[in-house]
Amino acid sequence: MNSERRFITSTSCVPVWLLLLFLSCVAQAVAQPHWRNTGDVFPETTTQVRSMIVRQGQLFVGLSGVVPRSAQIWKLTEAGWAKHLEFEPWKVAVLQTDDQGRLFVGMGSPHSAEKGGAGEAEFRAYDASDRLITKKSFENMDVIYSMAWYQGKLHVGTFAEDIPGSAEIWRYDEPGWTQIAGAGIRGWPTGNTYAGLYEMHVHKGQLYAATFSRTRGDGDVLKLTPEGWKNINAPETIIAIAFITYRDKLVAAFSNFHGNLANPVFTLHPDGTWQPLGTAPAEWKDAHIHNYFTLVGDDLYVGVGGQAGTLSVWKFDGATWSKVAGDGVYGSWQDPLAEASSHEWVYRMIVYQGKLYVGLAGDVSSLGQVWEMTP
Repeated sequence: MNSERRFITSTSCVPVWLLLLFLSCVAQAVAQPHWRNTGDVFPETTTQVRSMIVRQGQLFVGLSGVVPRSAQIWKLTEAGWAKHLEFEPWKVAVLQTDDQGRLFVGMGSPHSAEKGGAGEAEFRAYDASDRLITKKSFENMDVIYSMAWYQGKLHVGTFAEDIPGSAEIWRYDEPGWTQIAGAGIRGWPTGNTYAGLYEMHVHKGQLYAATFSRTRGDGDVLKLTPEGWKNINAPETIIAIAFITYRDKLVAAFSNFHGNLANPVFTLHPDGTWQPLGTAPAEWKDAHIHNYFTLVGDDLYVGVGGQAGTLSVWKFDGATWSKVAGDGVYGSWQDPLAEASSHEWVYRMIVYQGKLYVGLAGDVSSLGQVWEMTP
């Protein structure tokens, strides 16, 4: 009894500020995220986790690689990753789904900019039981590069390797198709150098399109209005990369290959001006590919990459950017992933069952990986 009384007396003498500091440190330690690699099970030739969707309560990924039949779909099961579908002869698989459980796949095979291509892009739609519903070939296109839902219909963006003016957007009308962007479409810039549609996004009921050409094109942001397409004068770049709606504003990321932008992440203000979102961390200096955004709670996450050594994920809390993955932070990957790679980046991210999943990519085999972050 006396010893118990002495214990109570001694703890009651601990300063309140010290006790609060201790509790704060404990809370921060508990709140730290933890990363793990979900498994090196994809084919060795896989270079990119090209797309991530949740379909019928399961996580699906579309893969890309360097050889035919690299266009594959895998799903996450209780036992781990399992192959779902593969496509010969394509190298890229881009995925979308809907509330009926249908699966939409955009495929293609990029070729080098120095060689002409006949075009191999194809679209396929499957029902909830994976029975083929329809398919469509896109002549003279190499890849179906992006897909998005707008006004209840699926839209696909195409890419033809460095063929200026070839970028198009098509709407799937079930049945049939309607071209809504490209040469000759109202408002679409004449004489443009767009080779592809990198990304599409719906913000406040309007469709936004990000254009690109890998070596000699313009990365513009265009908005679809009742009068046609309108160029909204984004910062100058060769690739407009990613969009998201954050705190009611449109946020976009732009390629920064020559380091011309102090911060490649911008927000569009109501007066039509683009302003950097926060202050770019010093580590972004050589990171010229900010490839994808997602929201985790109230925080904005961006996948970062470019030159080997920059592969990372960053969080913006409304005021500052902080690093949450890369270089082993919180048990994440060591960077670079491969000594032979010259470029590595985050291709996609998605929140699934309360965890963040990140799909990685690079320019050599075996870099297509999926990592899981438990908050």
